[in-house]
Amino acid sequence: MSEPAAPGITVLSVVPIYHKGLLDYLHERNVDVDVAKKMCRQVNYRVNNKTYFALGFKNDSGGYELRNKYFKGSTGKDITIINSNVNKAGDGATCLVFEGFMDYLSYLTLNKRNVPRGWEEHPNDSIIVLNSLVNLRKAQPYIAQQFAVSTFLDNDEGGRQTAAAIRGMVKSGHPVWDASQCYQKYKDLNEYAMSLPRPRLSMSSNVKLK
Repeated sequence: MSEPAAPGITVLSVVPIYHKGLLDYLHERNVDVDVAKKMCRQVNYRVNNKTYFALGFKNDSGGYELRNKYFKGSTGKDITIINSNVNKAGDGATCLVFEGFMDYLSYLTLNKRNVPRGWEEHPNDSIIVLNSLVNLRKAQPYIAQQFAVSTFLDNDEGGRQTAAAIRGMVKSGHPVWDASQCYQKYKDLNEYAMSLPRPRLSMSSNVKLK
């Protein structure tokens, strides 16, 4: 079944992540491979009669955010909502808002490795990955329903403006926490993760694959 694609991108196949180039890229970004394999796929695609491959993170329109060492793009833009429970007062859950999926993968990686991080994880947390700040309005109806929200945005003007806009979307008196203070010396959560020690590559990740 073909996937929706932006002009110029033809998706050839969507498969489990296996290419050594992508495994090396995940190691470079200090993202746990098993986390990435659970949340992403390998998207093989064609542009101008040349074939490429990238990590693909699916959005709510069925498109994919594409990332590899040399390319950042998409087959069609939209937000991604994961675990769409609406949190309520007293249930301990929060709606977590991420700017991009590499930050979300870093969040999952840090939690898995029990790295001291300044936040708590709750099994009923819902997730919104904006996949681009321009998608914020698409997320507004869902954000407005939440009792508590935490934002994991970039430490730049765009991130600060978006965090302020999200505070305005949440009902008065409901908590909104800016988690960027936990990585305030870094551009974003992934850059913070990249500053930490990397685990040794397994033998399997060094095997050259097609």
